[in-house]
Parts: sequence; C-alpha cells; structure tokens
Amino acid sequence: TGISFQAVRTFGACHADCEPLTTADTAAITKLWNQNHTSHWATRPVLITINGRKLAASMTAAFHAGLDSASNGAYVDNRSGDYGYGQNFDAIKGNGADGHFDIHFLNSTTHGTGVVNQNHQSCIRTAAGK
Repeated sequence: TGISFQAVRTFGACHADCEPLTTADTAAITKLWNQNHTSHWATRPVLITINGRKLAASMTAAFHAGLDSASNGAYVDNRSGDYGYGQNFDAIKGNGADGHFDIHFLNSTTHGTGVVNQNHQSCIRTAAGK
C-alpha cells in the first residue's frame, strides 16, 4: 500500500501488543483497515522495520483492552473492544487509540491459549514473499 506508520511495543509476551505513536499513526492504521476489511480483527500482512532490519509480520487493527482516559496499569471498567473490567493496557496517551493492537511474528502464539494462529502465520508468509 505504501502506507507507513510508527508504533511502539508496550506489552505482550507471546506476541507484540503495540500502540500507535501519534494520532496520525492511528489514522493511518484505521484508514488501511477501513479500506480493506470489514473487521478490525482481520489479519493483514505487514513489514516491520526495526533499526533498519525488515521483519515479516501480521497484525490486526482492533484497539482493545485499554482506555486513553485512564492511567496505564489501573484497573478499570469498560475497556475498549468489549474487554470489560481489568488492567488498562493503554500506555501512550493522546494518540487517538484506546488500548493496543496485536502484531504476530513467526510462531507467535495467543496470550490466553498459547496456540499459534494460522491466519497470522499465513499473513507472515505473504509478507515474507512466500
């Protein structure tokens, strides 16, 4: 697409939970998904550049488990994405996104089940040109 944005890994151990850096980055992510998918949970192949190194990855654009209006780490009700009560996973304030989105890499797993998600793995292969 030629569209790029910046994000920061703020949470996550089994895959990267990331947040857009600015409102412009949030707008770029939202534009990509609104133009190409019916759900922000849809997986999409992406290329991640870290310190000049490119990595094949897969991401969703569903901002979840956070509230920009609440302190990071606080326990709050009504977190984004219908996540209800729990710890607020929203570290970057003022970026126009409530919560974080997911980026998976080769053999990343989901947090809750520890399962490798095949939709993400397929997108990673696409991003890698395979």
